[in-house]
Order: sequence, then C-alpha cells, then structure tokens
Amino acid sequence: DTILAAPELHDTLDLTRPVAVLLVAVLHFLLDHEQAYDVVQTLMAAMPAGSYLVISHATTDALPADTARRLAAWDLPGRGDFTARTSAQVARFFDGLTLIDPGLHVISAWRPDPGHPQPPAEQVAAYGGIAHKPPPCPGPRGNIAERRENGHRP
Repeated sequence: DTILAAPELHDTLDLTRPVAVLLVAVLHFLLDHEQAYDVVQTLMAAMPAGSYLVISHATTDALPADTARRLAAWDLPGRGDFTARTSAQVARFFDGLTLIDPGLHVISAWRPDPGHPQPPAEQVAAYGGIAHKPPPCPGPRGNIAERRENGHRP
C-alpha cells in the first residue's frame, strides 16, 4: 500500500496505461509466504489490464538435497534472510495472469541464446517468468458498455 500511495509513483507512471512490475530478485526476501503473495496481488490489482509482471526468485529445487537442507536450516555462510520457494510456490505469484511463453523456468533456460551453453539449473537456482494481466472478463450477460452501444439497458 505504501508503494501504491507514493506520490513519486504517480508522478512517474501513468497507471491508466499498461506498465511492467519488475520483482527481480526481490520476493525471496519476503519470508512469509502469504505476505509475499499478498504484496504481488495488491500490486497487480492496482495495475491496468495489459500490464506485465516479471519475477525472478531463488529456489533450492535443483540443488543437491544436502545443500537444500543446509540452506533451509540456515547453516551456510552468506545465506542471509531469504526464503527459497519451489516451482509451484513461485507459479502462485502469477495466479490470475497469463504466463508468457515459455512460462516459468530456471532463468538460464528462459529463452536461451541458441548455440550458447546454458549453466546447469543447480548453478542458477532461480526461477523466472513473465505474465500478462488480461482484460477483465465481461459478466455472463456481456460487457455493459457493449450492450448499451447496441441499444440495451442493464
């Protein structure tokens, strides 16, 4: 809410036009899962249709089991305060949006350059995805403005 209420946001962006919300290497610093989902949902609810959400997020999915366990137990130097999330947990950030091809993947596999070797997933340990906010669906009786144009009253 603080971000959305900031005058600097409205001085900089025209939120009547589509924008991109870039949450690159950010969400894994929100330790509480529900808080992280709420933040993304609140931000995207305030964005107009046609906007995009870009996320990269740390994961332990491809790491050796012992390394993932040690990270989860806060037992590695340099770990800091972060919450690695699984593919399914990261995918939840895109609920209600349309993922852009190729979808949610380890970031090194997201549209890689042909002919350039990609590092293995365990060396990258981050998912990435881009999604589009679709226009709202008209109700079961269709779009009100559209019906009015055709001479119908709601």
